[in-house]
Amino acid sequence: VTVRNFRSYVTQQNQPTPSLNLGDGINLLVGPNNCGKSNLLRAVSLALEDSGGERFEPECDIPSQLTWAYPVITLGFRCEGKTTVEKTLLKLVKDYEMSAGADTTNAENGEIILRVVYRTSGRDELFSVKGSPNKKGDEKKLEKALSQFRKSVRFIYLKSGESLNNFLSGAFKELLHTVLQEHLSGHVAQADKRRDQYISELTADLLAP
Repeated sequence: VTVRNFRSYVTQQNQPTPSLNLGDGINLLVGPNNCGKSNLLRAVSLALEDSGGERFEPECDIPSQLTWAYPVITLGFRCEGKTTVEKTLLKLVKDYEMSAGADTTNAENGEIILRVVYRTSGRDELFSVKGSPNKKGDEKKLEKALSQFRKSVRFIYLKSGESLNNFLSGAFKELLHTVLQEHLSGHVAQADKRRDQYISELTADLLAP
């Protein structure tokens, strides 16, 4: 996770952009109040566009000392391509990077790098092209890759103080429905087929006589 010019994450000239490497499993952010924990989570939430109704607010999200700047949130993912969804994602991102003129791509190395920029004209999101992270490729290929990306990554932002009932009836319920529909659709179809066959045999063999 890399955050630039967003709330308390201010990047001055010749300074490295604040970034955080996450490990497998559970990651804990520990620190005193106002050190940037919530700001980091909000940045990730905004970048993934599944933040429980949150919206980018320039007056709050752009640092007051950098009113001319625009926030940039970069999320890097390791993608092993074990599932069909992941294989398709790697292929589509590779196609997009190559459309921007890249000889080699991040996707070929199993890396998916999403770069989200908030400008005065609105939100701009793309996948970083290897060697030229700001370069843009074919728009249609970008749309396909972004659509597949959203099928591959799941994000829920649960805030402290939110009731369990609200959580279960909100984003989690929608997420659960989507995941079940995507990953169990084949099983559901087979179950429906067996049910129809059972009803047909029951009707012919038992109920008809």
